[in-house]
Amino acid sequence: MPDPKLVAYIDRHLKKGVHLDKIKKRLLDAGHKVIAVESAIGHVNHKRHLFRVLAVSGVIFVLMILGFVLQEQPEEIQSSSSVTQEPLPQPEVPSQPETSVYGLDTNVYDDRIAAAIATKDILICEKSIDRQDIREKCKELVQNE
Repeated sequence: MPDPKLVAYIDRHLKKGVHLDKIKKRLLDAGHKVIAVESAIGHVNHKRHLFRVLAVSGVIFVLMILGFVLQEQPEEIQSSSSVTQEPLPQPEVPSQPETSVYGLDTNVYDDRIAAAIATKDILICEKSIDRQDIREKCKELVQNE
């Protein structure tokens, strides 16, 4: 069993922020035996390590509990809000294909045409559009801009 006075001295000075090597040197310079100092240091380190393990375990346990509690909460919020909230209107689906802003049914090519117009690059029209009529319209739009 380590000397309780040495344990208290080491613990008190470690809490103050004094480096362990300085504490050890002071105790040895004061005439305490190496075995007694090392035993007291081992006891203090064991207590501090045990405290850290318990503290970290406690924090992990609390986080796990919070995770379970918060995981259950969104379902409750959704079920209660769906009762009080009216259903959102569904967007109308067009019955026939619309012509795009370019005057043709270019729906899949609109982004490519817009990029060609923005960069004024006819090559985008030629390389990325398969349909001849849309390719020609794209070139025309690029040249007119």
